[in-house]
Amino acid sequence: MKMSTVITDDEYVVITKDFLLKDDQYLNFDIYGSSSSFSQEKPVLLASKDSEIVNLKLAIANLQFGQLYIKKQDEGPFNLFLEKTLQSVLDNTETPVEKKAIVLYSCAKNAVTDVFNNPRSGKNVARVQNIAEGLIKLIMDNASSASMLAKLCTHDFYTFTHSVNVCVFGINFWQMLGFGNADQELQDFAIGCLLHDIGKSQISKNILKKPGPLNKEETKVVRQHPELGYILMKEYLAKSSLDIILYHHERFDGSGYPDGRNMQNIPTEAKIASIADVYDALTTNRPYAGARKPFDALKVMLEQMDGHFDQEQLVAFIRILGGETVS
Repeated sequence: MKMSTVITDDEYVVITKDFLLKDDQYLNFDIYGSSSSFSQEKPVLLASKDSEIVNLKLAIANLQFGQLYIKKQDEGPFNLFLEKTLQSVLDNTETPVEKKAIVLYSCAKNAVTDVFNNPRSGKNVARVQNIAEGLIKLIMDNASSASMLAKLCTHDFYTFTHSVNVCVFGINFWQMLGFGNADQELQDFAIGCLLHDIGKSQISKNILKKPGPLNKEETKVVRQHPELGYILMKEYLAKSSLDIILYHHERFDGSGYPDGRNMQNIPTEAKIASIADVYDALTTNRPYAGARKPFDALKVMLEQMDGHFDQEQLVAFIRILGGETVS
């Protein structure tokens, strides 16, 4: 389920006013309203398709404790609408950073979900590239935005939300470590983080969502996802993005996969993404394990995963999460 919406019944989907921030935009779907979120009455039409948002806001002002809805079949157009207005929302100096973060995180989750559902769509890949640019812009322009985005990171594991979380942590980590901040370099890193698990789109959901430990054969199948992801994305992405997809499960001591590379042969981008990947996985409710508290997750990474990470980078990551500045 996508962050911007909550299913109420078979016909309507709840939306929030925070996503309607650009007055001169025209709707490409109908919007309905009710007097409150607890009302049992059927929502009434507030603004029809092709209405201007400023007129919708006037209609909302006449409702006490107004709750907004769209028809379920308009969920796709609504999510695309959010993405089309994203840049203007991020550029609007009057929009609070917190609202920008909410809109951006929701758009990111929607776009990544769609690319996982249809990874061979060039349009979906392009949407993810635009989202990566937006995440970088917000984090670079607003010192507090990274922590706001981190608070939005869900603790319930879905491959697409995990991918967004890894990107949020990864961009902040990359920036704080002082690696190249050239626009394209950082964007390629962010895209790689967003799509690092794209190969899992080719693996059975029965395996990915199995509540218990995987058997030997299932483990072998799951470990194919870096190579599957590389094959899917090699026509679309830069080498550094592909390096993250292919090597984020490699380990410093050579115990990782798919190639068993050691520390000297793991690309820097993959090393950084790997730390963000494991941290988010440990602090998230997964089918086979509950979420750990941040302190406990970092303790596991330090004490029980010796040889997995660049220790200097791992210590820096811990310091960054603790609010320190790393130079």
